Amino acid sequence: MLQRIQQEEQKDKPDPAEIRAMEDAITKVQMNVAALIQENGKLRDMQKQKSDGSLDQLVEILQQARGKFQR
Repeated sequence: MLQRIQQEEQKDKPDPAEIRAMEDAITKVQMNVAALIQENGKLRDMQKQKSDGSLDQLVEILQQARGKFQR
């Protein structure tokens, strides 16, 4: 896109609306990338908190079993 903007600017009569539209598109893409990076960080943090290891599964099974026997 940057190359396309440069090509448009080098014309005898560059179209400012077209240049602005391309710059806006670049800005939107950059904002989406930033939002995706933030979301990825949140998901990574959630994954760190949530463990699916064997020991965690055993603890959960034991807790469920205790709950059934206590009723």
